[in-house]
Amino acid sequence: DHRFASFVENEDLRDLTIEEKFDPFMSVRPRYWVNETEVEKRLERLEKNGDLKWSWLNSWLLGFRDVTNSTNERTAIFSIVPRTAVGNNCPVIFPDDSLVLLSYVLVSNGCSFIFDYTSRFGVGGRHLNFHILKQLPVLPPSSYSPIQLEFIRARVLELTYTAWDLQGFAQDCGYYGPPFEWNEERRFVLRAELDALYFHLYAIPRDDVDYILETFKVVLRKDEAKHGNYRTKLEILNLYDQMERLGLRLEEFRSRLGDVGVGRVVEAVVADAPALPKRSEFNPVFDQALELYTPEYPELADSALQRSIFLNSSFHTDPRKPEDWLPIIKRKLRR
Repeated sequence: DHRFASFVENEDLRDLTIEEKFDPFMSVRPRYWVNETEVEKRLERLEKNGDLKWSWLNSWLLGFRDVTNSTNERTAIFSIVPRTAVGNNCPVIFPDDSLVLLSYVLVSNGCSFIFDYTSRFGVGGRHLNFHILKQLPVLPPSSYSPIQLEFIRARVLELTYTAWDLQGFAQDCGYYGPPFEWNEERRFVLRAELDALYFHLYAIPRDDVDYILETFKVVLRKDEAKHGNYRTKLEILNLYDQMERLGLRLEEFRSRLGDVGVGRVVEAVVADAPALPKRSEFNPVFDQALELYTPEYPELADSALQRSIFLNSSFHTDPRKPEDWLPIIKRKLRR
């Protein structure tokens, strides 16, 4: 949830209400502001001669909460946030180019109960530092089957893409529709389905799953106060058993939610979606790049793809040479 809280004019930090989260146009407001140019400078690396060595090309960032405590409700919290300035309490991870499009897997892994449980043993103070994170058992991409990746992608997409400011992330996940509606009950089930899967991927026996979930005392107390039982544990165990009976054949798994990640949206906002730029509204440098590279990459003739590439890059606010668009185009085409 990248819209957990916001600073409001003449007010202190406050949590967003459910009604506000239901609004896909609602964005959080920061306390401090940084010039966009300074942000962009830190998202690239230059050679000593000034040539570009590396740059982050996506319209979003992958971060995690640094300030934490092993006694909190959750110790590890990962999130996708819009491309913006962040402080030192939100360290940012830049996956290798070949793994950028699998960032949704890292987010889901980092937010799972089993990963959180292991994190507690590494966090001795109030900070989840990089040197601690690097020692924690993150599953490598090779651990997942194509079916499992799709199962995770659909759920992370629906849990994450609830506002227009993460449109670029959704498109990188292969989804070009409007944001998904904020539905508390549905989100609860989606998270439980992911947690059940991750307990299986980490090969945790059922009795140990039960024990691990019992150690999350804050979650337990909140559930009992609101529902009269440990609802989170019961849901995850039920799904864990269901997946075990299927032999983890997720192609046979049927979520009680029906379709996941395939267009459950707020109908009222579709007509009000932010207008995508028309061909004539692209900056001249991007227009030149399209003319230069479309013969080599015929897919670029697709106007929807053109818009996606343009919207997902920061270069539309800082025009450069047409050649500078080639890495962006190739990444989008997965070349």
